[in-house]
Amino acid sequence: MSRCSRASQQLALLALTVLCCTARASPATAAATRQLKVDIGITESYYAEHLAAVPDFYDYSNPSSAATAEAGTRFAPSRRLQEQSQPEAPAPAAPQSEAKSPEDANSLLAVPVAEPAASKNKPQAEQNVQLRWPPYDFIQGQVKQLDGSAAAEQQQQEGPKKFSVVIMNWSRPENTKKIAETYTTDPAYEPYVAEVVVLHLKPDAFFELNNPKVKHYVDYTANDKYGLAVRFIGCLLASEGEVLIQDDDALVRPHGMKDLLAARAAGAPGQLVGFRGRTWNRLQEPQYHPKEPLPGLHPIVLTIAMATPKAMCAAFFKYAPAVEDLVADAKPYWNGEDIFLSLVSYKLTCVMPRIMPGGWPEPTASAVQYLQDDKEVGMHKVFAQQHFQHRKRFVRAASRRLGIYQPGRQADGCGSSSQFASDEEGGMKRRRLIDDAHGCSDRC
Repeated sequence: MSRCSRASQQLALLALTVLCCTARASPATAAATRQLKVDIGITESYYAEHLAAVPDFYDYSNPSSAATAEAGTRFAPSRRLQEQSQPEAPAPAAPQSEAKSPEDANSLLAVPVAEPAASKNKPQAEQNVQLRWPPYDFIQGQVKQLDGSAAAEQQQQEGPKKFSVVIMNWSRPENTKKIAETYTTDPAYEPYVAEVVVLHLKPDAFFELNNPKVKHYVDYTANDKYGLAVRFIGCLLASEGEVLIQDDDALVRPHGMKDLLAARAAGAPGQLVGFRGRTWNRLQEPQYHPKEPLPGLHPIVLTIAMATPKAMCAAFFKYAPAVEDLVADAKPYWNGEDIFLSLVSYKLTCVMPRIMPGGWPEPTASAVQYLQDDKEVGMHKVFAQQHFQHRKRFVRAASRRLGIYQPGRQADGCGSSSQFASDEEGGMKRRRLIDDAHGCSDRC
């Protein structure tokens, strides 16, 4: 046999081996794919009852259409909220089928100031210190109140004026105090900030400011009850319809505040606006890339500095049961709250959040001053790889459960035109999004 013949036989044998191996692997791969789809289907089916109990929150393109009046009373709370955030002396719960009257809903919004004995020996800022979180019924009342069109329609007619700023006070009280003082005493912020809501979460971090514009809320068990979603409890406690939720290491400059308010006024009523965000490949399903995108429309805005209508915080708690199992064991609890609010906002408005210029890179950011310290307290520093892996899994699962497969796809119910730009636009291949308004379908 010639050398060429032997080489031909060897090549043929190799090709046959590869073909056989591929044939053997294919059924296993197909089975794995089918199993993945089945698992996803079971998950979606399991939470279907929660999502079915939550009507469309608010049709932002048609303010005259009110959502169901009983929406607040039908909201299914998460397990943690049910078990841990009851009032001290709860009244017997009404049957779920009984819808509360508007008077009852309004009464839930009155949050009494508790006066424990231990606080009498301690000076307090006049009437602006709340020493107990509102009961869970308060959240239901807020959801119900904001679910109708009257409040949102009035807000749309008046337009955004000033922010209620919400800050969690946890490990950097010196930063939080500086931010609250700056926003409420510097005349440059007078046109943009109406109040600062400080959520005190640790006893050794508590401080007081005798300033009527600073509202203090104190609950050292709130981290167990709400986790990072406590931000949105603070949002519901705000007096303004426009809320700026931010971290304790970011000081938004006055012109940054002005830009955020202008963007909120110019965009869709339910659109989120911020200075930092996340995006994904426009050709793939939702995923999480821990990289800074260019300014424009992006799927996720971070709570480093996030401007939102108060109504969207109520929507967060209405849809939260759909992903409770995904965040129950997260470190910290409810890691991914910014992702979920962004997805809910897109689901309800068909417009992705807008990322404004001036927030990145940190050393040269023109709209945000980042307060530096030596403490390694950020989630991305403390939990590192675990933090990012959780967020990658969370964005995929949460998107599926909300029926979001890729912004702009017909399956989202938002029309067939994509908000994603072509690869050549923006200089950020497959990651740059169009920086303009998005036309929705009639449903949006």
